[in-house]
Amino acid sequence: MKEFEPIYLPQLPNEIVTDARKTRLCAYSVALEGWRRGLKLKWYTKDSEHFQDMVVFGVNPPGRLYSLSSDKETHYFFRTRGDLVPNEAVEIGSEKDDTKIYLDKAGVPIPKGRGFAPESLDEEIINYGNSLGYPLVLKPTDGSLGSGVVTNILDEQELTKALEYVREELEYEEVVVEQYVIGEEYRVYVVDDKVVAAYNRVPANIIGDGEQNI
Repeated sequence: MKEFEPIYLPQLPNEIVTDARKTRLCAYSVALEGWRRGLKLKWYTKDSEHFQDMVVFGVNPPGRLYSLSSDKETHYFFRTRGDLVPNEAVEIGSEKDDTKIYLDKAGVPIPKGRGFAPESLDEEIINYGNSLGYPLVLKPTDGSLGSGVVTNILDEQELTKALEYVREELEYEEVVVEQYVIGEEYRVYVVDDKVVAAYNRVPANIIGDGEQNI
């Protein structure tokens, strides 16, 4: 197998490189590509004046906020989101219920379901789930990275258990219940009205031969 030398940013502190996982990994990838193309790269913390008017989430210690500059202009980024993305779009995308409303208006097929406020009783949610029909998905309204998402709920007993886990153990009181839809998952990156990239989000997995271990 051919070996490749890793490409890294020598000016980065070790704590950023070694912690380039999850939401920091996407930021690191874009920053790395900008740097490879000859742009000037600079990292920030959320108290920087450049991000006062930009919606950001839990960004200290550094590793998610940065800028890329040419000789003519500078743009600021949170993860993979640049400063040209309006805050309204960010706020819609961060609320799953709102996202579904806008997708539905645009003619994009969406699973049937609805959100429930923190004051909604579990009994109300369970009754709705029963009326919607199984299998179901339960997830936080404003969660991320799959935290608190319970899929393929097959009956009322499983839904009750999922509610205890999501609302009580994880303390996500505002939740969404919707149909469980089987299929492939794709993430699509759009600039203006043009799709510039897409990938199939296949979870890490191993197919064993029944003999060898890993």
